[in-house]
Amino acid sequence: MKNLKRALCLILVCAMTFGLMIMTTSAADFTDKDEIVNTDAVDTMVALNIINGKDDGSYFDPSGIVTRAEMCKMICVALNGGKDPQLGTTASSYTDTAGTWAAGYIEYCTNLGIVAGRGNGIFDPTGTVTGTEAAKMLLVAIGYDSTAEGFTGANWAIAVNVRANGKDLYEDLEDMDPSAGLTRDNAAQMVYNAINAVMVEYTYSLTTVGGALQSVAKVGDVDNEVTILSKKFDMLTKYGRMVGISYDEDTEKYTYTFDNISDYETADYVNGKLTTKVDYSKYYGMDCKLLYKDNSSKTVYGFTPDDSQVLAEGILNNIGTVKTDSFKFNGTVYDVDDADGTSDTLIYSFCNAGLGTTGLDAGTTSVAAIDAADKPFDCKLIDLDGDGDVDYVIAVPFTVAKVTYVGSTTFTVGTSYKFSDTETFDGMAKGDYVVFTAKANTAKNINTFAAVDSVVKGKATATNSEGSKLTVDGTSYNVYDGAFTAAVGTSYEGMQVVNGFVFKATVTASVSSDDFAVVVAVETAASGVNTYPQAKLLLKDGTKIVVDYDKAASTNSAEVVGGNLAIGDFVSFDKDSDDVYTLTAYQNFTANTTEVKAATDFDGAVTAADFTYDKDGDSTIGSNYIDADAIIFYKNASGSWKVKTGAELAKTNSDITVDVAFFNENSSTGFNSVALAFIKSATAISDSSTFYGYLTGDATLAKNSDDDTVSQVTFWNGTQSVTALCDANYSAGIKYGTDPDSYYNKPVKNSIIVYTLSGDEVCISDIYPVKSTDGTGADLGTVAVKGYSGSILSFYSGTTPNAGAYADTAVTGNWKITDDTVILYVDTENAVGQDDGEVSLADETPASTDADPAYYCNAFYIKDTGTDLALLVIDISNDISDVL
Repeated sequence: MKNLKRALCLILVCAMTFGLMIMTTSAADFTDKDEIVNTDAVDTMVALNIINGKDDGSYFDPSGIVTRAEMCKMICVALNGGKDPQLGTTASSYTDTAGTWAAGYIEYCTNLGIVAGRGNGIFDPTGTVTGTEAAKMLLVAIGYDSTAEGFTGANWAIAVNVRANGKDLYEDLEDMDPSAGLTRDNAAQMVYNAINAVMVEYTYSLTTVGGALQSVAKVGDVDNEVTILSKKFDMLTKYGRMVGISYDEDTEKYTYTFDNISDYETADYVNGKLTTKVDYSKYYGMDCKLLYKDNSSKTVYGFTPDDSQVLAEGILNNIGTVKTDSFKFNGTVYDVDDADGTSDTLIYSFCNAGLGTTGLDAGTTSVAAIDAADKPFDCKLIDLDGDGDVDYVIAVPFTVAKVTYVGSTTFTVGTSYKFSDTETFDGMAKGDYVVFTAKANTAKNINTFAAVDSVVKGKATATNSEGSKLTVDGTSYNVYDGAFTAAVGTSYEGMQVVNGFVFKATVTASVSSDDFAVVVAVETAASGVNTYPQAKLLLKDGTKIVVDYDKAASTNSAEVVGGNLAIGDFVSFDKDSDDVYTLTAYQNFTANTTEVKAATDFDGAVTAADFTYDKDGDSTIGSNYIDADAIIFYKNASGSWKVKTGAELAKTNSDITVDVAFFNENSSTGFNSVALAFIKSATAISDSSTFYGYLTGDATLAKNSDDDTVSQVTFWNGTQSVTALCDANYSAGIKYGTDPDSYYNKPVKNSIIVYTLSGDEVCISDIYPVKSTDGTGADLGTVAVKGYSGSILSFYSGTTPNAGAYADTAVTGNWKITDDTVILYVDTENAVGQDDGEVSLADETPASTDADPAYYCNAFYIKDTGTDLALLVIDISNDISDVL
């Protein structure tokens, strides 16, 4: 998989077509490549070995200032065809260059008159070079005589800059200050300009001056327009229009097709194709200057635009106010070529097979005729000959589509694709909308998928009359080609935005799961100083809030009995800027299911459906599975309302009555998932998992969040001491009984509780004292450990305790400690839990005899299934007789 990092949402494939500096080899190898401005010049200079990276070569340092020594090296290598000259051992002309790395380069340039010392016998190799100083060196390198041209003396800088401008040494350096230090980036451009400049030579003629015969020098270009490139590098300079691109993935090379490659004087075609590793696709459709060797492989050293330029970039939708000979683009008026009117100023697509209309709608032909479906496409205005007029427009087509499947090796966007054959982006997932650029419209001929620019949601605060534009959160968007009709005041979500166009959007439901509540207290009229009556609402997170509500706005005779809200009403709510609520009540779930569904984004609803418990958590309401994040409002036997999550409901095996449940279709699973439900339960909704605890104190009374009086217990759960409220809806074993000796009705210390969890509350199903009157040993009881080995135990037991001990009557068979067995170590004398302990055999009592043996009780157990133990309680003192 070719994994792309998306910078601009759309044209990651053809970003190079729109001015991004995408380079391979040369400049692209530098870690600071993004700081390089004169990319083409650096590419060529690196390819020619004239300039290289610094230190280990990993970075270019484009803003670094060139030294005199570095400038000498660049010129020396350029004049020697990209190689270091063989200089042998040379004497140094300066006192400060001997033994330095650049000594040979400096002597080479000194010998040719390109450089001179600072005076006093020094050269100052580490001194920096200004643009004008570099220009002087380069002018001498291409043939100018420093003395003849006045490059010395007081006015040397003026003389140099005149000649430098005449030879285009400052081309593409218009913002450079020639009197300032020359950066490495600008030096690359200046040397590039110099090696492409026609070299000069002098001719001499004799003339009489003041009666004396003198030789007069005249400078001019050499014959055949010889340049350093052609003379020293055996380089050809040709010209052609880039009209096609192909890419070889194995060699990682691009092959460019040029139309009418020539040298402007002869029409000699050079096979039409040139191959290089450098990505020059940004020049697609432009006339280029081509530098390459005339060898069998036609080694490329650089492409640069030849008079061609990109006048502006944007999207086709930015073309407006089209007149006969001009049009407006991004607010600026552009003339079209004199020979064409706007109806003849064509729009081409970026197509690697050649200039054409692949990917464009048939209705898009020129700047005067653009189909609505093509308006979001990125484009650039091309001026071929540098006259400032638009010759044609190049656009990059794309589509926006939905990802319907993502696997390990393939994914589906309309059709199935392999990751290995495409370019995608990190995190692409099922349900995403993506920007798809067909391979024919990419430089590498590979189908490319990028993320959309943004996904927006919000209310449309303004639209145009056609509904083709809308404003959300202050930002204006276009609706793509009739994808939907925007309406003021409508809220949208999932707005898939590319280049300012919304390709897909969903109307946000007027009510969501978050906007439902249950009325737990209500006034039917305002009281006291209140302007509005108040209601207490139970929200989805279990919190309760008191709100002012607008009775007139809230009342609907079809929904609110007698025009008044009532406790237990299921309501949706909205509030205004003054925090006054409008409550819409749905008392009759069955009658109003359709209305509720219509007001929400739910896909369906069921009433009076069966709740089916599944031990693995796949419980259902009707045939609908319960989403873990579902909001469940439930009413317990005492009439109180509570809130649970879907995950909590799915784990309970309580007796549930479903009033209404709303579900959505889950595109990922193919099943429906309950998102919101209103139910009743005679018992607490608790986790079906069973837990055990050892009470370390008598139960007390406390108030819960509903202001109900409930029992509060403190117990040891095997790892820590826990204090918790008992669920008021669960009656078994949590209320004080009338019989003070009844262990089953009175939670007292040194008792074992069996419980489940309902949120933070415990639901106690059974209470057993560590002395059990059911001491038959069949299912549970207080016992004396007879035998213990590894995980196997046997017990002494009998029908009744004998002074805190059991007679020599063994519980039938052996018992097994499993991975699921809960073991509680306790100190019954002090009624505290213990972090650890060990199982010990029971001790005989003093009254024990051979004929009538007796043992101290030291354990309590509850069986699981078969001979497996669910619970084993061990007294660390090995004697629980004190509590019997």
